[in-house]
Amino acid sequence: MSFFQKPNPAIFFVTIVLFASVCRGQAPAQQAPVKIWEGSIGAGFSLTTGNSDTKNFNWSFDLTRDPKTRNLIKISSLYLWGSDSGNTNVDKLDIKFRDEYTLSDKLFFFASAMYYRDIPKDIQSQINPVGGLGYHLKKSETLKLSVGGGAGGIWEKPPDGDWSSSGTLNAGQELSAQLTKTAQLTQSVSGLWKTADFGDAQYRFAVALATNITAKAQLKAEFRLDYHTEPPSADIDKNDTATILSFIYNF
Repeated sequence: MSFFQKPNPAIFFVTIVLFASVCRGQAPAQQAPVKIWEGSIGAGFSLTTGNSDTKNFNWSFDLTRDPKTRNLIKISSLYLWGSDSGNTNVDKLDIKFRDEYTLSDKLFFFASAMYYRDIPKDIQSQINPVGGLGYHLKKSETLKLSVGGGAGGIWEKPPDGDWSSSGTLNAGQELSAQLTKTAQLTQSVSGLWKTADFGDAQYRFAVALATNITAKAQLKAEFRLDYHTEPPSADIDKNDTATILSFIYNF
């Protein structure tokens, strides 16, 4: 009797299937790709007629690059425009760029640049690059609280004047809290002091509440306060506030 027998095709087929199943089970599971870019765009509009004829418009844009490594980039912009009886009384643009590099679990380095324009307050252009250190007081999935400080420079130009410049000292604080699955609170405060005249300072405060209406859309209410200790003209108020209602789309 021969030691080797004619192979059975059924056994051969079953063996191949079992071998393929084992190999597929041992293959490493594919991880979901990391979402590096996140952002949002928003807009709002209001119109009143009768005793007063007012129009108000706002537009916002936010973009974050977070590859889940040490480096985080944030870009944001806000534009406010308003008129009363045909006269423009609000024309404000705020653009910010910030790059953060993690040094430890709590400590990070940041470099930022801000462009600001406020025509009714006689600020045609204001540029403020800053570098400094920040510290995470709290950092979790539902609560983020950080403070920071640094130094930089400022270049300003009024609508009908020449550029002026100074060094600056800067400080700020930021808060982001996930109140519920559908509601988020954000808050920030910052200060800028000119080294050429420490009495010339600018303070900004903002607080906002956003609530989800769909998986991608939100309604947002925000209050902003700008205070300038030495405005360009005595006719300009030091204090400036804005209440903003907008529709936000996240991507």
